Amino acid sequence: MITRICAAAACLLLFRFAAAAPVQLPAPDGPHRVGMARFDVAGAPAYVWYPAAAGAKTSRPYFNRTEQATQARAIARNQRYGETELDGLESVIAHSGEDATPLQGKFPLVLFNHGYECYPQQNTVLMERWASHGYIVVSISHPGDAADLALADGRVVPTSGAPVTDATFGELRRRISAGATHEERTRGLDRYAAALPPTRLGASHARWSDDVRAALGAIESGRTRGRAAAVFGHADTRRVAIAGMSFGGAVAASVCRAIAHCGAAINLDGSNYDPALFDADIGRPLLVMQADPAYRNGSPNDYAYERWREAGNNPHVVRLRLDGVRHMGFTDLGLLLPGGGSEQRFGRLDAQAAQRAIGDATLAFLDQYLKGAGRGAMARAIRDAKELHVHDPVAVREWAARGGGRP
Repeated sequence: MITRICAAAACLLLFRFAAAAPVQLPAPDGPHRVGMARFDVAGAPAYVWYPAAAGAKTSRPYFNRTEQATQARAIARNQRYGETELDGLESVIAHSGEDATPLQGKFPLVLFNHGYECYPQQNTVLMERWASHGYIVVSISHPGDAADLALADGRVVPTSGAPVTDATFGELRRRISAGATHEERTRGLDRYAAALPPTRLGASHARWSDDVRAALGAIESGRTRGRAAAVFGHADTRRVAIAGMSFGGAVAASVCRAIAHCGAAINLDGSNYDPALFDADIGRPLLVMQADPAYRNGSPNDYAYERWREAGNNPHVVRLRLDGVRHMGFTDLGLLLPGGGSEQRFGRLDAQAAQRAIGDATLAFLDQYLKGAGRGAMARAIRDAKELHVHDPVAVREWAARGGGRP
């Protein structure tokens, strides 16, 4: 009896130890060590990952104490997870050294937008990988539309709450996303253009675009402080890309189009909101990566970024589908919360494999348009990840060729 009790206790202890085993984030695979610095821009927290000097420390807590206290449970609340599921992220190790000495040289600059009601460090693994391959990567925050954020003066800006959608806008948005025919999806786009600005989402789209411009302006003019200022002394602001996930990806495409020297944009599973980008050429190299479910009945993005008659023909607008990944699988959360309903939350594809495919494709795209590399790396990324497929919006193109669409 005592033996059975001891064995049971040992098993329980072993189970608790295994359950408490620390999360292992994938290390970046580039030739450079990676540094990370926190800074403020336009009164909001921001983060920069960058190539660090040889010998620099390359580890730190994923969250510091302030971030854990303000963001973790806010993220869980916003994503409808269990209240305590994200407790302990200060014990997860990221692969970048805080305030590490920057590597000498000039490196392309990438600005990143988090998802709506998400957090600016949500793609740390991807940011570290880009930095290890010679990019300076800035993730800016959008207070009020993000998880709760602590400002430099000690104030905490909470998430404002789910956006209340105007009924007219909501119906027009539903048609674009889920209409049964091309005509139903595109009917009312002129009214959509008028309906968006008064909504919270419309205000957020405009404000986030302004945030990106403000951050880029501060970097270009040298109006940053501390370690970040030293880092940005190594930024080549003639080679700039703007990226983001979800709503942040949609904003990235819009604001890149508006900035003359933006060399490329990346949209990770974001649905276009910009009326000016429906049936229009974005005029910039663009990578759109979307989760598989978004394409099963077409996607609003099939009607964006190119003229409808030419949809899918622009070689500089790359549309990819990532099978087996749900929306939040484009963030670190699939790695931070393994098991426990992860397929329903993040998709059936292993989180490590998903991050590898996202990283391979985005890195090849950045190298092509900011470093002058050929298209071979993108072709290899698609070939090597069996879950990654080129998406051709041929149905939109053929519909428009038959006379569909606006005159």
